[in-house]
This record gives sequence, structure tokens and C-alpha cells, in this order.
Amino acid sequence: MLDNSQGNQPHITDQNQKDTLFLEKLEMIERLAATIAHDVRNPLGTVNTSLFVIRTAIERNQPERIEKALNLAERNIKRCDSILTDFLNITQMKELRIIPVNIDAWLKKIIEGLDLPQNIEVISALNCDRIFNIDPDQLGRAITNVVKNGLQAIKDALPGEMIITIESGTGDNTFFISVSDTGAGIPDEIVSRVYEPLFSARHFGIGLGLTVAKEIAERHRGAIAIQTKAGSGTKVTFSIPAV
Repeated sequence: MLDNSQGNQPHITDQNQKDTLFLEKLEMIERLAATIAHDVRNPLGTVNTSLFVIRTAIERNQPERIEKALNLAERNIKRCDSILTDFLNITQMKELRIIPVNIDAWLKKIIEGLDLPQNIEVISALNCDRIFNIDPDQLGRAITNVVKNGLQAIKDALPGEMIITIESGTGDNTFFISVSDTGAGIPDEIVSRVYEPLFSARHFGIGLGLTVAKEIAERHRGAIAIQTKAGSGTKVTFSIPAV
């Protein structure tokens, strides 16, 4: 009798790999759904409370309470929007639309479009006045994600020390973009996990910002690297080759 066990082995191995990938994807979807439900419910609860405060303040003619409650509701609506945007960014990754772009001119527009608090200082040191082929929308999204992480990192810094630095430059047939913050740095015990989907050290948000940034950099055949030290802030660098 012929032994077909070895001949069937590749098929069995392929099926096992497919089953494993399916289970991993299913587990991620379950975790994602639970995380989104939790993270959206909290700010929505705050919005609901704010609406109650506004209703009673109108009845009692208390305009100062109305203004305060409106501001609180607006901040939490933005939190919900940020959570859902992170989710859509990772689940609806589009094909790259590569076009020639002057890197420094493009970065200046990104910096000008950042929605930053007034107490945040942005320093730009742009030294890549050259044209490279990139997808400006997707790579711009990656940079914005990193800036948002930097803003979270410096929110507890002292006045005058809340600084985001954006740099650009060129290497051998490549260009780089770095985003630095003056926050507390990333603890050693979690720095290796920052690219994991759903991992976040923040109190809200589903932890997809750096996951998306890494994916976009790699789709440009580039890479992303993190330099961080406790008490000395964090620097995230994109290196993108000419294509």
C-alpha cells in the first residue's frame, strides 16, 4: 500500500496556515469591535451629559454653563471622530496614487494645515527641496498620525516646552522626514509594541496611528524608525527611496 501522507503534507500545511490566519483575523476583529465600543461609549456619555447641562442651563438662563458644556461636547465629538478615522484608515487602505511631489513644499502645506493648540510650538527644518514620486495623501496621513502621537506625548509638558519638530532631508537616492516631540519618551517595556494594531498607551483611541504609518511607509518601499529615551522625547523617522 502506498503511503500518501508525505504527498498530502503541503496541502495540509497550507490549510493550517489559512486556518491560523483566519482565526488571527477573527480575533483582531473581535478585539477591535470591543475596543471601539468602549472608546466611543465614553465620549458619547460625556456628550449626553453635556446636552443635559445645556438644557438645564437654558432653562435657568446660565450662558456661561452653556458655553462650557458646548466646548466639552465638541472635544468629545472630535474624540469619536478620531477613533472612527483610525479604524477606517486601517480597514480601507487604498492603492497608492504615485505622483511627483516637491517634498518641502508639500510638507509646508501639511504643517500649515495642522490643527494645533495655541500653546504648541512647531519647529520646521526642511532641507529636501527636491521632487520624489509619492502618494501625498497617504504619506501625509502617516505624518499627521505621528504628529498626533507627539501632541499626546507633550500634553503634560511645562509651558514653553511643548514642541514638535518636523525635519526633512535627503540621502543616497532617498529622502527622510522626521517628527520629534519633547514628551516623556516611550517606556522601554512597550516600545517594541507601538506598531501593534490596537496597542495604545493612551486613555482613548484604538492605537492604529503608528500601525497605519508603518504600513504606508512600507508600501512606498520605505521604512519607519523610532528613537526614544525616557525623559528625552521621541523621534519618528520615515525613510522613503526614489521610485
